[in-house]
Amino acid sequence: METLQDINQRIEQWIQVIALKVEQMQQDFYVETKRNELDLVTNIDKEVQADFTKLINEYYPEHQLMGEEKSNTEVDMYKGYAWAIDPIDGTTNLVKQGKDYCLILSLFYNGEPLLAYTYDFYQKKLYKAMKDEGVTINDQPLQLKKYQHLKDALISIDPKHTSSNLLKALISKAHGFRFIGAGGIGALRTITGDFGASIDVGANLWDMSAQILYAKELGLVVTDIEGKEIDLNHVKGTIIAHPEIHAEIIEIIKQYGVK
Repeated sequence: METLQDINQRIEQWIQVIALKVEQMQQDFYVETKRNELDLVTNIDKEVQADFTKLINEYYPEHQLMGEEKSNTEVDMYKGYAWAIDPIDGTTNLVKQGKDYCLILSLFYNGEPLLAYTYDFYQKKLYKAMKDEGVTINDQPLQLKKYQHLKDALISIDPKHTSSNLLKALISKAHGFRFIGAGGIGALRTITGDFGASIDVGANLWDMSAQILYAKELGLVVTDIEGKEIDLNHVKGTIIAHPEIHAEIIEIIKQYGVK
């Protein structure tokens, strides 16, 4: 039976290969819409997920897989080994500006996070966490400087999915806010200390799965929008934040509501 280290090695090798494949595909890719004209998907999204599905079926056929570009009705993230993948988080960024998009991939066992990966394609940086072994960026240990107060920190949030009252309250309390258009990138800037928090009101599990292990390894806090523990099977938005800042944000949300 493969160890966690063995699985990690195989996944890192796959990420190296898929990064080259995505770089090549960017020269000629096509775009479709899903739920509406702003909800984009490319052949890159589909092929990355298909490639990973093939890997899992070949080496880990007993593992479950939850992914953005598939039906997940029969997946139970609390039963055995289960993966979550967002092949391209920030598809609109890929299409419109060619940066600030990433691969998000995580492995859980009976709901416990074991491995987490985010690959920033433009920066060519792999953010990885392994249970009880911390977080690395391209194999170098991540050292996080934490914010203590919301007033000193930038936060990431999508103004389109936030009530005007909540947005005004957060902006007035924070040092400032940024909207990147990819929750995975916002989370990366939170774990590196560029931001004090990343708020993703519309997140599903595949959008935020890596944040759970990052937070655990770095002493950050990740919850749903109401400050409750994440339910892996029914994710409805997420906040990853430095502890004191998370508490401040939840109090503001309680006062103003999300929508």
